[in-house]
Amino acid sequence: MTKIIHSSSRLKRFYFLSLILILFSAIQGVAQTTKVEKLLPQLKEKLEDTTRLRVLRELTSAYSSVDQDKKFYYAKRYKSLAEKLKIDTLVVEALIDMGGTHAIQSEMDSALYYFEKGKEKAESIKYQNGIARSLASIGYVYDKLDKESLSIEVYNKALAIYRKIKNKSLFIVSF
Repeated sequence: MTKIIHSSSRLKRFYFLSLILILFSAIQGVAQTTKVEKLLPQLKEKLEDTTRLRVLRELTSAYSSVDQDKKFYYAKRYKSLAEKLKIDTLVVEALIDMGGTHAIQSEMDSALYYFEKGKEKAESIKYQNGIARSLASIGYVYDKLDKESLSIEVYNKALAIYRKIKNKSLFIVSF
């Protein structure tokens, strides 16, 4: 009898935690959708390129948990604008965001392509945070491809750079 009660208690706890997780996801999705609804009309306005770039980056971020295709679309747009404005650090960030879209969709070859492009660009401009973020993202891909030793090696390189630049976020892989 005790086992049945214990199992029943576990099941109730499981359902309760599942419900909380679903509610949290729904609230986050609504918050991101609200942010998108606020940002989209701004693109229709006559904006300075730097302001448009900020809005495109914010849209990319807002779509991260809502719609990966739209996230990629806005990341590609902000990459193009960053290239036009010659803001190379943001080109790197856009490439990583584009790779993140593919990683979330389990398209690891494409993800690796964009993360590598981001790393190459970051290295060419000596953008340490971009190098570290690219390496951490590459490590994530290797981990998903079950290439454990490569994953660990790349993660360690990213960690060393993060420590060197004293980045507090360290290993939060954010696409």
